[in-house]
Amino acid sequence: MYYCYLDALITKHWATPQQEFFLTVALDPKWNPNGPHLVYVGWSNVAQLEIVNQYFKTHQPSANNSLPGWQLQNISWKNPQYFMISLKGIGTIGFGCDRYKERPVTSHPVGS
Repeated sequence: MYYCYLDALITKHWATPQQEFFLTVALDPKWNPNGPHLVYVGWSNVAQLEIVNQYFKTHQPSANNSLPGWQLQNISWKNPQYFMISLKGIGTIGFGCDRYKERPVTSHPVGS
């Protein structure tokens, strides 16, 4: 992974009919001092995509939370085709995929 996702904030998530899953993530400048503020993170051919998408729909950010999204603990991988997304105070979901990609936010999101 190119960026550090410790203490980052997920501001949006979406899935595509092509079995892709994407996040828009606001990076913590403490861990990414020279990085962009926002990045797109995406996975292709996600195994059990419905479960991953439902995880985010079920675990909405708390109304008591002053942050406008899900607080990331981290995004990590066990191997190049198995990733884990850990949300602070919620837990971790793991999933298999064929490919991982990340890039700074520009005018057009990947996968949309």
